Amino acid sequence: MYSKYKSIWFVGYETAQVPDLIEPEFKPRKGTTKPETIAEQLAQKREEFLANAATQPYTGCLKNVSVIEYTDEHGPEPGFSSYPDKGKKKAAKGLGPVALRFAETLKQFDYSVSRTIMRVTNNPILIIGHEPKNFLKMLGIECAILKQPIRAGWWIANSDHYNITSLMLPGDANNKTVDFKTACGYLGFNLPEDYEPCVDAQYDAELCYRLVNELGLLGQGQAVAEDELEEVL
Repeated sequence: MYSKYKSIWFVGYETAQVPDLIEPEFKPRKGTTKPETIAEQLAQKREEFLANAATQPYTGCLKNVSVIEYTDEHGPEPGFSSYPDKGKKKAAKGLGPVALRFAETLKQFDYSVSRTIMRVTNNPILIIGHEPKNFLKMLGIECAILKQPIRAGWWIANSDHYNITSLMLPGDANNKTVDFKTACGYLGFNLPEDYEPCVDAQYDAELCYRLVNELGLLGQGQAVAEDELEEVL
């Protein structure tokens, strides 16, 4: 494991549409004049907007987060650290929204660093999951809206977090002959026929851990001296 990381977090998460969703003004394509065509286009754009609203910053929010932590010393921590939606009644007891409770656990790694982009430091943990950049973007924006901003390095300078799909498949989506579910099958993981990411947070966290472990990317790391490397080559 790269020495700058304190641990690896395999993260699964679920999202929901914000209750006070503000819809944009939908416009038909230029040159469209027929009222029935305009109505069809507006209805289609609204349908597409609502279909993606739950998974995007501002229009979506975190509903549940599950984490498996892995370190060189201890391997995977037993069980899950989960942050499910507790609802309004329990929020009054200090449990609060999912984003704030998850962000609270990240504070142990803050080390008094700046929460602005004036000073962005390396991330002390590596996050692996489905589209972790988007997950962290949602987390950062939601916490900011809730007046509890997290440090910039978690969601601004987050290029080193790993998307599990990108780990397993080529980067060019147009040249993929194998999709994510099929790739999982090659590694011995037969996903449910109706599997979709970000539906079951705990399942996703465990799946990501097991896949990365199966790929041989976990375990005790050992540096190789330059002269030793030459001997190997």
